[in-house]
Amino acid sequence: MCAFKYLFFPYFLIAGLVSLTGCSGGERPLYYWGDYQKQLYSYFEKKTSPEEQIIDLEKNIQKAQSKNLSLPPGYYAHLGLLYSETGQYEKAQTAFLTEEKIFPESKTYMDFLLKSSANLPLSTQPSGAKTPSSLKSGS
Repeated sequence: MCAFKYLFFPYFLIAGLVSLTGCSGGERPLYYWGDYQKQLYSYFEKKTSPEEQIIDLEKNIQKAQSKNLSLPPGYYAHLGLLYSETGQYEKAQTAFLTEEKIFPESKTYMDFLLKSSANLPLSTQPSGAKTPSSLKSGS
């Protein structure tokens, strides 16, 4: 019986180590969520101001970039809507174009938002605001 135990001990040891390393969970997440879901909830519940949400979302962008992770779909679109609410129309357009570039499937909706922000009355558009066509061409 002792020979049997010593014969198979190395195999059990290796199997145990392999199973433990398989549970280490070394996979990176697909997206960096940060507190984005909390921010969305706060937005719909009107618990925080758009300015506070912008600050938090911009901090999450910095954290995601420092970890070399992507942000989830809709992140830049939501940020663009917050920029629009606070009168930062050029930043809103940039955010919408970023969303469209990262997630091409959002193009139709982002183009709608870009067109809507370009059709604001001149009194509400900031001086020097770029139109969607000039933003896309890079001028």
